Amino acid sequence: MAVAPSGNVWVADLHNDRIEEFNSSGTYLTQLGTRGSGNGQLNAPYGVAVDPSGNIWVADTLNNRIQEFNSGGIYLNASGSNGSGNGQFHFPEDVAVDSSGNVWVADTGNNRIEKFNSSGVYLSQFQFNMPEFLAVDSSGNVWVVDRNNGRILGFNGSGDFLRQVGSRGTGNGQLFLPCGVAVDSSGNLWVADYGNDRIVEFDSSGAFLTQFGSNGSGDGQFSPSWGLAVDPSGNVWVADTGNNRIVEFSPVAAPEPGTLSLLALSGLVIIGRTGYRPRASRLNELG
Repeated sequence: MAVAPSGNVWVADLHNDRIEEFNSSGTYLTQLGTRGSGNGQLNAPYGVAVDPSGNIWVADTLNNRIQEFNSGGIYLNASGSNGSGNGQFHFPEDVAVDSSGNVWVADTGNNRIEKFNSSGVYLSQFQFNMPEFLAVDSSGNVWVVDRNNGRILGFNGSGDFLRQVGSRGTGNGQLFLPCGVAVDSSGNLWVADYGNDRIVEFDSSGAFLTQFGSNGSGDGQFSPSWGLAVDPSGNVWVADTGNNRIVEFSPVAAPEPGTLSLLALSGLVIIGRTGYRPRASRLNELG
């Protein structure tokens, strides 16, 4: 999923071959895409990103391309084709856009990250082992999920290695089969720790800060989490894939305790505003 500058949330509804938009209260607004291979059509879209202008970029995975739509869902452009050459893809699974409008793609089947300009023109690449999820921070650094090794790897905009965040395991600051990463406005990294059914936060240096969540279908639980995004207010939106819903966690200003309120909507169920206490080791719930 991705959050637009407006605060609206765009969700890749993979098996329905579409991208859906909701406002920050969880109300359905619109959708783009239908199943197919034509312009504006999608086949198993895995990733979605929003650029600084509010345009929507989609990793159209089984069509081996990325597509761009405007904020109203109108098709603008497509880049890529099946192959291993520059600007080609083999099952691209995620997409991110930096502050300059450059588009970064996890070209999963070709074991690399590719970079394009805002017009979709190929610029560069660097190699990686099975990249599936990525995010770009405000400095243009690229954070890639190294899923099988239970860690996040950081690279600068030229593809030079910066640092590792996390390690494989179940303890604090450890990850097991992570399936998503996002960066907030402070440069902190949020990771969907799929195998541990939790969300883990690190600072920009890679130090562990907090975590919350557990396995299940109740408030603040996941089964499991497959992606996440952070909005401009610092709220964390989680794709609770196994429960077919999106869950929003809001930072609580007071240090004790967390607060909880629940909003259940029709259609795609969106549960929102479950509080977490920043820098705490668990989710605090009241109600």
